[in-house]
Amino acid sequence: VRFPLALLRSLRRLYDSSSMQSLRVLLCFLVALGCRAEAPAATSLELSGVPGGKRTLVLLQKPSVQATHSHFFGALRDRGHELTFALASSKGAFSLSTYGVRNFDNLCIFAPTATSFGDYSVYDVLDFMKSGGNVLVAGAAKTGDVVRHLAAEVGVDVDKKGSQVLDNVSYDAKLGAVVSYGASPLLHVLHSAAGPETPVRFQGIGHSIDASNHLAVKILEGNPTSFSAKPGEATGEKPESIGPDTLLASGLQGHNNARFVFCGSLPLFSDAFHNEDFALQMAKWAFAENGIIRFANVTHSRVDGSPPELLLKQKEKPDLPKSLFPDPEITRNSLVYRIKDMLYYEVTINTWDGDAQAWAPFHAEDVQLEFVMLDPYIRTTLTSDGDGKFSTSFMAPDKYGIFKFKLLYRRPGLSTLHVEKVVSVRPFKHNEYERYITSAYPYYTAAFVLMAAVTVFSFLFLFTEDKTVLSKTHRD
Repeated sequence: VRFPLALLRSLRRLYDSSSMQSLRVLLCFLVALGCRAEAPAATSLELSGVPGGKRTLVLLQKPSVQATHSHFFGALRDRGHELTFALASSKGAFSLSTYGVRNFDNLCIFAPTATSFGDYSVYDVLDFMKSGGNVLVAGAAKTGDVVRHLAAEVGVDVDKKGSQVLDNVSYDAKLGAVVSYGASPLLHVLHSAAGPETPVRFQGIGHSIDASNHLAVKILEGNPTSFSAKPGEATGEKPESIGPDTLLASGLQGHNNARFVFCGSLPLFSDAFHNEDFALQMAKWAFAENGIIRFANVTHSRVDGSPPELLLKQKEKPDLPKSLFPDPEITRNSLVYRIKDMLYYEVTINTWDGDAQAWAPFHAEDVQLEFVMLDPYIRTTLTSDGDGKFSTSFMAPDKYGIFKFKLLYRRPGLSTLHVEKVVSVRPFKHNEYERYITSAYPYYTAAFVLMAAVTVFSFLFLFTEDKTVLSKTHRD
């Protein structure tokens, strides 16, 4: 930027002044002169699933939990997890992040009655999730206020203190546990080996989630004969929850695909309860090893294969100062289609196989694409070729403006897939219209009829003689 001489002198006088007020004025001058950093306009928005990491921090209620839950921790180690154990009550024993960078990928809280999470609060755990970390929490019949607060922050309403999930029909008297057959039928959450046919022994507290919460997924429900109440107390009131409304384990996936799982029973993960398969499948989903999908190779063009046009042509001006020709407030790579163009869209979607540690083709029949300008003008279902490639073709609407190809795929148990590509749709140029437009045929006909009528009238008026004979008396 070229400063006028008078302005430079004024700035020099302000600079020589020793008062802080002058320095503030100088800064205001610099800001007013437009010293700013320009960022290119965004032409895409992307959110895709990422497999979870293996750095796992386990917070324990007491050291003996590590021995009583050895099978569960051993299964995690077999899957490559690097486990770090610490007592939830210990201060300074662990650090969730350093300079804003997470030190762990997963947080496992096996401390139902903890009064704190080391040096960290509930909101620090929420920040851990906001940065992409996954959390698995186990409760108990006597769940403490801190764990309740954490669960409430993510939409899990834990039952009242002192209550417990009971079942007078399906009950294991030896373990003092309810036997539930209400495991989630979603294969994205639990594999068939831990599905609804598998008995799950549960001893702990129930909870509930809002039915309208589209981010939540039910993992383990109560039996039709189960209910939540205070054990040993007879009451004539209706229990807090009955049957499938009593949730034993549930999960929640944030808008950034970070996952949170709450299970109301710490003994469920223990060696004595023999729930190894169910507990491992639940942990695999919680730590983003199951239900992860991603997109790749997003392309769009005309059906005939021709690419879209560029909104601005690239022009080099090496002999002129850049400040004389600043970049416009639009991206130079904006792509342009024309109204009524036949467009083709293609995307590859893969799913993560946690056992094989590899990406595999994703199969679905309900993936939809929207062509949006404020509201969707086009909504169509993508066709799969069986190898993870989804495609469709459609005609661009007869409406010009800024549109975007929007693919938003959100299903229970699956990571959210969201990709947007912004394009422009222009009207016809003057030389691109059809020579004769069908809707204008009445006007064409009227014009030709008028020309024919004028021609006939002119011919008759110019070349016909008036043969009317006037009488002599009338002539005189």
